[in-house]
Amino acid sequence: MRICYLNINASYSHSSLALPLLHAASEAQFPCAWTSVRGTIKDDANALAADVVAREPDVVLATGYLFNHTILIRTLRRVHALRRDCCILLGGPEFLGHNEAFLKRESFITAVFRGEGEDALPQILRTLHERSTWSTIAGMCWIDEEGVYRDNGKAQLDAHRWHQLPPPTASSFFDWSKPFIQLETSRGCAQMCSFCTSYRTGAARWLPQDRVCDILQEARAHGVREIRVLDRTFNASPRGALERLLLFCEAFGELRFHLEIHPAFLTDELKAAFVAAPPGLLHLEVGLQTTHPEALVASGRAGSPERNWAGLAFLCGCPNLDVHVDLIGGLPRLPLAHLAGDLSAISKLKPAEIQLEILKVLPGTPVEADARKYGLVYAPDPPYEVLETPEMSVQDVQTVMHLSRIVDRYYNTPVLQPAVIAAVEGLPDFYMAFLGFLRQETDLRSPLSLERRALLLHRFLCETHSTAAEGVAYLWIRAGLSPERAPGKTCRWKDPIPDAAVLVEGCDTYRDTRARVWMLRRTEQTDWFVFDRAVERSRPVAVYQLEA
Repeated sequence: MRICYLNINASYSHSSLALPLLHAASEAQFPCAWTSVRGTIKDDANALAADVVAREPDVVLATGYLFNHTILIRTLRRVHALRRDCCILLGGPEFLGHNEAFLKRESFITAVFRGEGEDALPQILRTLHERSTWSTIAGMCWIDEEGVYRDNGKAQLDAHRWHQLPPPTASSFFDWSKPFIQLETSRGCAQMCSFCTSYRTGAARWLPQDRVCDILQEARAHGVREIRVLDRTFNASPRGALERLLLFCEAFGELRFHLEIHPAFLTDELKAAFVAAPPGLLHLEVGLQTTHPEALVASGRAGSPERNWAGLAFLCGCPNLDVHVDLIGGLPRLPLAHLAGDLSAISKLKPAEIQLEILKVLPGTPVEADARKYGLVYAPDPPYEVLETPEMSVQDVQTVMHLSRIVDRYYNTPVLQPAVIAAVEGLPDFYMAFLGFLRQETDLRSPLSLERRALLLHRFLCETHSTAAEGVAYLWIRAGLSPERAPGKTCRWKDPIPDAAVLVEGCDTYRDTRARVWMLRRTEQTDWFVFDRAVERSRPVAVYQLEA
């Protein structure tokens, strides 16, 4: 049997674990001739389909995600048109809901699968022409010969069986060439977040520590330096998380690990381990989502607002951690004003990055089933984003999307982040006021250069927070933008830098040289920026300051 796996990722730097997991498990139980066609969401469906058909497959497999759904189906329609005798089997998060409408609309799809497929796929392939036996395979969804929709629920491996399966690294399709690899150290989640595809999938099934260690040693041998741990909530089981964290710190300190953390589940032991972690080891994605009490309850999120804030503040206060915070708009019961307040409060904690998104009502999640109860109106096609709620009008939802762009373009831009933090600390409603200003000055949907963004921020702050505005000029020059065009009181400096000026960045050997120097005069201090193109093409090689 010839199998072609259509592997469509978000970009070429990404590589899903689904292919190597399924291939390794199937080869051990039902060997077939496997090939793969790789692509991204930006590729042409005709070209992808031609590549698949060139493999002359008997079966095409693919995993559906909300980000690749559209290009995946367009490609498979073309594959079917060119090779009508080919079976097409799909799985993945896109099929966790009710699949009857999809299978009747896309009638060329042989079947879709719901859940963990490592044991089921070999059974499906073995009985491909005996579909009467599919009723015994958990997770199968298909239209039978009489046109009746059949649904066998959801497949899930127990811990013992999962541990028996070969690791994805045993597959020849595991891609070691990417800048990072993905790793499961556990499966399952006992949390009740109603918007998550892992809602109440059971207590975490932990991979044995020696298996995790073996995979990490193999990654090290292949020169991999970044590991993205796929555990839905890494610290949902604090004891297991502590064991993993100590392994990362003590045996693999030269690597970098991405972890998803719940701020309410931080024991004293975990806090101590985070504090002791080597700088650069941990990139933490912290799912705050909201602190609105009613929205937390409606969304099934664990932890009180106070406990969530305390955990987040602790993590943001650890200088050795790279903390990214997630915030969701459009949650049931969540008003815009509270979300804007959360955004300002998070900014004051100074995480490395903030990610603000609109809620996606994903197939098979409780929030999809309860959408009418909570009055959620959402897009019927991927990415299923909320369009309106009783607490957020259509205009409010658009405001959240605009705030998301401001966060990405300003807070998440390292050059501008200090000025944004200063503005948030000085202005109680900075984000909403700045949004109002930008709506008058530019089209928020259009891209903006760094220089244009900085100029707009400076103009706004000149009228609302003069000290922060002066900070924009400082950050402008420090980032390597033209001092001549910098907003603020700048000029060329041809005299010696005053002896009383203090070196704050770079090397003090430039104080007495004839290098090019620019001065920035601020209300409370004066800055001198020294440039040496032999060392840095555009950025200053030394910065001196003198208080007024």
